[in-house]
Amino acid sequence: MNEERVPVRQWQALYRTGAFYTSEYSAMEKAGWYNWNCSSESLAERLKNLANVVMGVTHPFILDHYFILCRNLSSRFGKLYDEVGFVPLVEEEQRKCFWITLDDPYHRKKWSLFTGRYGDDAPEFDCGDIQTLLQYINRIASELEQDLMVPFVQEKRAAARYAHRFRGEPGEVRIYRNGEHQYSYRSKLDGQEHTIIVTADLKDTPPSFILGQVERYRELYVFGAELSIPEKTPVRPKTVQRGGRER
Repeated sequence: MNEERVPVRQWQALYRTGAFYTSEYSAMEKAGWYNWNCSSESLAERLKNLANVVMGVTHPFILDHYFILCRNLSSRFGKLYDEVGFVPLVEEEQRKCFWITLDDPYHRKKWSLFTGRYGDDAPEFDCGDIQTLLQYINRIASELEQDLMVPFVQEKRAAARYAHRFRGEPGEVRIYRNGEHQYSYRSKLDGQEHTIIVTADLKDTPPSFILGQVERYRELYVFGAELSIPEKTPVRPKTVQRGGRER
């Protein structure tokens, strides 16, 4: 791989001039491709979808302090998918890296965003459309710049602990974020998706959920939150009349 690291701002300028529209190896290398399972001739075409992400970044911290890496990967299902990584130019800040996969069949949505702070076992954020993805990237840029410790990192650890200890889940548990204080994972025991709420304040509990057994993890409350199932009114068997008499 070429050791020249092109900042995102410069990458955007090169893309606008058409520098990456060719399948020439040197151009694809400068665009950030360093690993692929597809044909090298298809890299330029695949880059178009990933470029929609790179070109949508507007926050100065990412534009001036990150460079781009691209990969084409093969999933365990045999399907190829692409990934674009945003890597800090300064090696000492590698924990601030983040990367986005497109149509990875192993995950639940079209776009999955992973960060060094949340871990690579599950995305910190996922969505189905690119505008929502870009809004999230530009929003977290300030957090990355200030190296803030966001609360959901600790909440994720608490959710995984709950899945293991309270529900008895074996091995690795992939904890997805569903929103503020809400997480979910697919159980290896029953194959179902289970929701976990982690909060420092029980007032954050959504009204549409019912409480299960609450556990404490440091300063956090952790509990399973399953959708309540309305009770059915028992149906009385119909009486059978024979000859004018009930039996």
